[in-house]
Amino acid sequence: MAKKKSRKKKLSTLTIAMLAVALVGAVLAVVGLFNDWMHYSIGDNIETESMTLQDFAETESANQIMMQTFAWIAGILAVAGFALVLVRMLVNIGPVRLAGKIAGIGAVLFGVLALIFSFVVASEGVIGGNFGFSIDIDGVGWELSYGAYLLAAGSIVGGIGAFVGSKK
Repeated sequence: MAKKKSRKKKLSTLTIAMLAVALVGAVLAVVGLFNDWMHYSIGDNIETESMTLQDFAETESANQIMMQTFAWIAGILAVAGFALVLVRMLVNIGPVRLAGKIAGIGAVLFGVLALIFSFVVASEGVIGGNFGFSIDIDGVGWELSYGAYLLAAGSIVGGIGAFVGSKK
């Protein structure tokens, strides 16, 4: 009489590691969304004003709108990528794996685009909404703060974790 093979699959170490990577990326992305996004400095890095991503809400500049949109999409996709890797560990079916791969690629893409548009907005020196003024004085300029970098790093790390964690 032949022995029956167990159909119970074990979770791979790679999937568990990528779940942890996706979690770290999602946390970094969410923290980046709600922290200082830009600040301007005068002279030798004397910080005088900081802005969060929410401060750009009343803007009319196309670049600022694109920056906000890409940042929010990147953060949402980083969290969705983590959730899909977690679901993939429980239910390993094709559509869940495909959605995890798409969320991973999207998180990386939108995180990079958010960072690029943030650099564009900072280089313009014009901040809309309540801060609608342009700074043209030498030694004064807008710079990205840690929120923009945390979102970019988190969405890239989380996207890679989601993509690799969604492999078969």
